[in-house]
Amino acid sequence: MLLSLPEPKDFTAATLQFRPVPGNPLANTEKMLELIDKACNKAAVEGIQLNLVILPELSTTGIIFDRQEAEKCSEEISGPIISSFIQKAKEKNIFIVLGMAERQAGKFFNTAVLIDPDGVRGTYRKVHLSSFDKKMGRCRRE
Repeated sequence: MLLSLPEPKDFTAATLQFRPVPGNPLANTEKMLELIDKACNKAAVEGIQLNLVILPELSTTGIIFDRQEAEKCSEEISGPIISSFIQKAKEKNIFIVLGMAERQAGKFFNTAVLIDPDGVRGTYRKVHLSSFDKKMGRCRRE
């Protein structure tokens, strides 16, 4: 045991790449849930237990170019899109990481969300903002 940490365990991760439909979180969510099903099914056929699925930054919306678009496409962490991913994590017994445009108290963030079968495990708000991110919202320190 190194530094009193438990022995590491093997796990399998899948990174899923796709092109989000700009400004259409519902269509993007449906596509991502379908891709998760395909990845889990492929792993099962190969006799592998998939443990973690990682989706792209801003995968629910695609790139957001301005504040009006952020207002239209963003969602609170407790919203229906994240609820769909929590259901999928429960169904497949996996962890999911996805990027979204988060809205909280009238502010917008480029946020990564970690979901497990029990719900949202954690979030990370992007700190080093691109020019597009700056037009949309704020970094986590603001």
